Amino acid sequence: MKYSSSVRSDFEKRANRYELDSMWVTSDTINNVPFLFFSQQDTLGDVIDVGGGTAYLSNYLCRQLRHNSITVIDLSSSMLDIARLRMPDAIIINESIERFYENNETKYDTILARQIFHYVDDVDNIVGILHKMLNKNGILYVGQFVVSDNDSNLWHESFIKKISVNRKRSFIDKEFISLFTNEGFEVVKTEYTPYEENIKSFYNRSTNLGINYGELYDYSVSSLKESVKNDLLIRITDDNLFFTVKFLHLFLTIK
Repeated sequence: MKYSSSVRSDFEKRANRYELDSMWVTSDTINNVPFLFFSQQDTLGDVIDVGGGTAYLSNYLCRQLRHNSITVIDLSSSMLDIARLRMPDAIIINESIERFYENNETKYDTILARQIFHYVDDVDNIVGILHKMLNKNGILYVGQFVVSDNDSNLWHESFIKKISVNRKRSFIDKEFISLFTNEGFEVVKTEYTPYEENIKSFYNRSTNLGINYGELYDYSVSSLKESVKNDLLIRITDDNLFFTVKFLHLFLTIK
């Protein structure tokens, strides 16, 4: 995962508040989906959490399910400090996935890749690397916020780029899934969890210091199409805008 220096710096600053500011990370509603899926298997085997940050998900799974080993990779050393305290037996690697793959031929039975693809420079390259890292009968679990259609995606992508200099893209669910099937993955299961966000919360963790909240609010309201209002279940108050995106749970194996 090729982070720019600004992304690394962003997560270094956000590490101590990351789970409080991004409450989807600790949501049992979201985390129970991969847990219920993997609990049907005898073991997770050798696990790698790519862009695993504070290792909340990998710990959530591995503390309850059988596994052989757990590796957590992230570029933020501050995030990994939390991961190390949470999972003292884990292998902790402060590295990009590209550099790790260049120097490591290990294959894994379970790969976790959650909320990383809007940050990476080359999505296709990362998907290809994950395909090469996965054992033949292994499972890649991907968790990613997505929307349903082009109009919603244009609004969502424009909004997230305004509040963050590091988020490079948003995704339409069907197009996102095709990124993996085009690289040789086969879909085992898909599931969606609705999740409500609001622009004030996003602004409070913004990395773009050049925009004030009033400008963000006015833009977010004025740029809405009626179809987007319906699709994203928009709710507008005097000082905030609430919208609902879909958290896609994607379980994949090698074709």
